Amino acid sequence: MARVIAECAGTELVEDGARLVFVDRSVQGAAIAAFVSGLLTVIATLNSVVQLAQGNAEAALVILLVGALAGLVLWFSLRAIRRKRARPVEELPPLLVLDRSQGVLCDSSGRALAPLSDLTFAPQMQLGSSSSALVCRWPGGEMVVARGSPFLGSIDDLRTALASLGFRA
Repeated sequence: MARVIAECAGTELVEDGARLVFVDRSVQGAAIAAFVSGLLTVIATLNSVVQLAQGNAEAALVILLVGALAGLVLWFSLRAIRRKRARPVEELPPLLVLDRSQGVLCDSSGRALAPLSDLTFAPQMQLGSSSSALVCRWPGGEMVVARGSPFLGSIDDLRTALASLGFRA
């Protein structure tokens, strides 16, 4: 039975027997949409109350409609996040597989890429974000396995879990 041992912004590190599997639930876009639309809903609703208190009913109605549309986007975004998080981890395609029984790193198709002893996990700055990404490096290659997000958390839990499992992180 697979179990999630760490998570960052929709990317999960799953332990499945001797295998450690990185999977991505792809929730970042929906989470950002939920945050922005939730903020717009609150601002528009409060603004419509202020407009109504000032006697400007037409403006209050227009702003309230904008808030209602943003609320609808919020509802759909939260619904998408719940649906994606409800999927069983076994159904998610792997990003990378750390096969501890064979001692190798494998790609999503199962092709061996490098011995586990050659792996390092390191933070890397992301263009356009204040959060770091987590990169898996091996001789001759590298792959971003998780992207931190101000909306969904940092890569720290993944790094801690990997370090506790004996990986250089």
